[in-house]
Amino acid sequence: MSPSGRTTIAVGSPSGYGHTAAVAEAVACDAAGAGADVVVISEDTITDEQWAQLDDADAIIFGVARHTDATSAAVHAFAEAGSRSGDKSSNLDCLVTLTAQPSMHSISLGLMPGRDSSKDDENDNNRLDFFLEAGTQNSTDTRLEAFHTADLTTAEPLGARVADQVAIFQAGRAALTA
Repeated sequence: MSPSGRTTIAVGSPSGYGHTAAVAEAVACDAAGAGADVVVISEDTITDEQWAQLDDADAIIFGVARHTDATSAAVHAFAEAGSRSGDKSSNLDCLVTLTAQPSMHSISLGLMPGRDSSKDDENDNNRLDFFLEAGTQNSTDTRLEAFHTADLTTAEPLGARVADQVAIFQAGRAALTA
């Protein structure tokens, strides 16, 4: 918890093309709107001061740029620097494992699929039907201006969802120690 007494959330974000950073900013903005103190940290240029901010955070939201079937080198370097044990499963399983190793919790997206009937369209939230994370789909040869807005509006509620879950965990901890 920050000196202000509010929940502190760190949002980690590597971003080679700017798409993941845009999603991180959207998530961070919504988490701040839910009353959390938020720090956005670029996982590919992390400093000692930012490692300390991660250690002090009540929650960490990991941003993952995926350009192939694996997480980016920046995410692997970040994971290797923070955790020495590895897991060769899928990206999401890797992140869930990464959060579980130090006894953290992974918070799901919490949205139903956006395009599960013929009446839905590509502008619906969660148009790509992700559940463990906010997923996006972008071409690496397009600029940030071409980023699909439905992907950003899908990501935004994740910040508030994490802030709400942290508040629940903290209230439970306070009740147990009272």
